[in-house]
Amino acid sequence: MSRDTLGERKTASAGGRTVLGAFFIASVLLLGLLATLRGMPLGGDPFARNDTLRLLRLNNLPGFDLAALRLFHARQMPVFDVAVFGNSHAIQIAAEDIGLRSGTFFNFAVPGSSFRQSVNMVAALDSINKRPATIVISLDNLALNHVAAPEFPGFMGRLKTIAGDLFWLLSHGQPKLAAYALVNSARAEWRTMRETASFSALRARASVWIPRTVASPRPWVRAFRPDGSRELESAVERKQFSLAVQPLFVLWRPYLARDFDRLERTVNGQSRVVIYESLLAPDIEIDATSGTAAAIEHLRGYFLSLCEKHGFECYGAPGATSRHDVAQWSDCCHAPPAVLGPRIEAMLRNRRQPS
Repeated sequence: MSRDTLGERKTASAGGRTVLGAFFIASVLLLGLLATLRGMPLGGDPFARNDTLRLLRLNNLPGFDLAALRLFHARQMPVFDVAVFGNSHAIQIAAEDIGLRSGTFFNFAVPGSSFRQSVNMVAALDSINKRPATIVISLDNLALNHVAAPEFPGFMGRLKTIAGDLFWLLSHGQPKLAAYALVNSARAEWRTMRETASFSALRARASVWIPRTVASPRPWVRAFRPDGSRELESAVERKQFSLAVQPLFVLWRPYLARDFDRLERTVNGQSRVVIYESLLAPDIEIDATSGTAAAIEHLRGYFLSLCEKHGFECYGAPGATSRHDVAQWSDCCHAPPAVLGPRIEAMLRNRRQPS
């Protein structure tokens, strides 16, 4: 083999390594850019004005970004008198639905999140001295068996929560549950990491920064309002639903106990806390084994006992609701404002003793 041929191969090999190195560096920089831009209000506070198109595009955002933008808005505002936390089961509640004036109320609900993230949001507001005077938290109906890992705050904040969970479980003599929680949290963090590095996430953020450059969400999705609430998605047709309930998530009880501890330490008796279990449609058929149905009732009793222990005002889901309002429900689990609003308003007005 001639020296010229060997030289050409070495040059090609060096060039290939250079291209691979450049690609690796560019990928790392892009990942860093995507991580840095998460939750940044590059177009300003989207809730500061009634820009319908921009408020509509908020539906494109991952949960972390939406939570971060809500926190940014709270920084710019006086402390809210009343704030609602939860997910899509509470996001439809606007100030007028519970008899309040705009400007004194904000809805911090983030679709897809769970009670764990609501507690994180309250803690984040407390850290910037913006904790609302009255905190209303929607706990998903226990029959839905929904315990999602929090997406907010950032990685270090979530890592602190995970470490606290593990310490709590180990200190309460539950090493097997601690191991399960570690694996469950690792999987959730991996999903979050993949989402952070995705081009779809960057495209979603671009749709909020430059709202006329990216396609709108699905046509049945409604825009957010300046008070953080959002109309329920419209349904094509109303139909009766059946809910198949699976065996309850094994970390339900320890996570509830841990989150109630965190919430009490955050509030420290300086805010009123109202927690209610979300409603289900009156005509929903719940398909559960007798053991699962009994487990749900036991968990509901545990939830109410935690409320009494920590001094919160709590409301379990009623056994049955009036069937005359069935037509107002578009699906099984998202109560219309005409149903949920008066219920929350009554909770705020009654100021019942913790139960």
